Amino acid sequence: MDSVKGHAYLYIRSGIYYFRKKVSDEYTQFFGKSEIVQSLRTSNLRDAITKVSKKIVAYHDRLNSYDKQLKESLIGRPLPARTEVSKEELEKIVRTWYFEHLEQENIRKTAKFTSKTEVRKIKEFRMEQLEPAVENIEPISFYTNWAIDHLQQKYNINLDNSLEARVDFEDYVLRAQSAITKRHLDQLEGNLDTRYDTDFLSRIKYEQEQAESVDDSALTIKELIKVYQDDDGHSWTANTRVDYEHQHKVIEEFLGSETKVTEITRENCREFQKLIQKYPKNATKKFPGTDFKKAIKKAAKEGSDLLSITSQNKYLGTLSSIFIWAINEGKLAFNPAKGLFISDPEQGKEKIRSFSTEQLNIMFNSILYTGSKDDRRGCNKPGPSVTKRSRYWLPLLSLYTGARLNELAQMNCDEVREVDGFLVFDINQEQDDMSLKNRNSKRIIPVHSELIKLGFKNYIESMQASSSVKLFPDLSNKRNGRYSHQASRHFSNWTIAIGSKRDKTDNRSFRHGYEDALRRARIYPNVHDALCGWKSGKMRDRYGTEFPIDVLSEAIEKITFPGLDLSHLYEN
Repeated sequence: MDSVKGHAYLYIRSGIYYFRKKVSDEYTQFFGKSEIVQSLRTSNLRDAITKVSKKIVAYHDRLNSYDKQLKESLIGRPLPARTEVSKEELEKIVRTWYFEHLEQENIRKTAKFTSKTEVRKIKEFRMEQLEPAVENIEPISFYTNWAIDHLQQKYNINLDNSLEARVDFEDYVLRAQSAITKRHLDQLEGNLDTRYDTDFLSRIKYEQEQAESVDDSALTIKELIKVYQDDDGHSWTANTRVDYEHQHKVIEEFLGSETKVTEITRENCREFQKLIQKYPKNATKKFPGTDFKKAIKKAAKEGSDLLSITSQNKYLGTLSSIFIWAINEGKLAFNPAKGLFISDPEQGKEKIRSFSTEQLNIMFNSILYTGSKDDRRGCNKPGPSVTKRSRYWLPLLSLYTGARLNELAQMNCDEVREVDGFLVFDINQEQDDMSLKNRNSKRIIPVHSELIKLGFKNYIESMQASSSVKLFPDLSNKRNGRYSHQASRHFSNWTIAIGSKRDKTDNRSFRHGYEDALRRARIYPNVHDALCGWKSGKMRDRYGTEFPIDVLSEAIEKITFPGLDLSHLYEN
């Protein structure tokens, strides 16, 4: 794509003209991109010039709209206006205004060219009105007054009672407007390459001032993360908090704990996006005490497994969430990590598969179910007994409930109870040691009759008779607060040992198979969602009450797994 000489933001590719504009860092979160490229759908240069001018005006209108929204969203009472401002600061304010708005003002005054006749008329009008203004250094008075009022409001100053400062301020504004006017005249006469820098309106001085203008009151990254973590508005579970705190530690190590929040740029966040793709899986275990960048170097040297793309995007989401929170709290003006995302080449493809009938038959005909030495280290060694504890029951319960592993592993005995004559699983997080993925996960699942035949009701009664609180007291949550940690490890090792492990299958495959069974049974979508603990997001979710147990039980009983025969496990 090649630029068109003499026409800003106008490009041509394969004979078609395009509008192309780089979005400045402070507005990327508003546009959702760092550059705008739009086809003008024309191969005619004159037509393209007209269209690109309108595109530029529309672009600046959107910037103004965003600035207005941002200003209206700021919470808190404004500080009293300052009445004492130095000449140096007034000069800096006008210089900043000049360079920030120069491009916009130029475009707005020359954007509506549509024909040679209109160009001639505009030139005649401009020359007549602007030349005297340049000679007398007197741009239109009402615009000057507007500019002064605008800048006073923007920088929260009031010079009405300070005559000397007011005169200096007016002088600076007039000089800046005169420079803008002279630029307009030169553009109308075709002088596009003229330089306008003066000692006062020096671009080098402006850029130096911008680089030095760090807000000393801004929080450091370390301080921001601390207040973000301490916010009572978070509904994090203990395990979720642990995950987030690790991600926050990585982010702090990368950005620098003492870096001011206001110094973080889009480029910094893009660099984090680049590096997180090289970050090793289980870094704290493989490289304990090693910081973010050193862990990446060690991982590259040793050829370690890297984070999955899903996990990489979780880090980017966490980074963006911190900045969004800071914006809402009035601690930051924009989100430099807005929209950063790593595309997944596997997106749309099947990542986790349901267990095949072959895999299920291998599992439920293994010696764990037919007779083993014990259900620990001897679970894969032939023996005289079948021990019915967590290793035995969790695969069967997962098969016929579709519940997540931790939802089952954490259950108390009294959460398998009778409701309206039906034995049900009450999936909740009412105890301190329990957690659910989200609030929609709380649900009732009737116990499938196949589980009754397999002896699950007898198991419940035996656990209640032993005064056990937990449904599976052999599991512990001491490792990371989740009972599923131990159960997941047991299941993974077991499937490898018995030869049922296949690519893209793990304990989550039970849930996928359960959904397949619901679809085969043609269960109504809203009943399907209720049994899986989902919220569809559709209008139907807003009306009605929970489904009666008999309706849910009827749906559960339709779940079958063709080719799987568990009759050898039935209790007499």
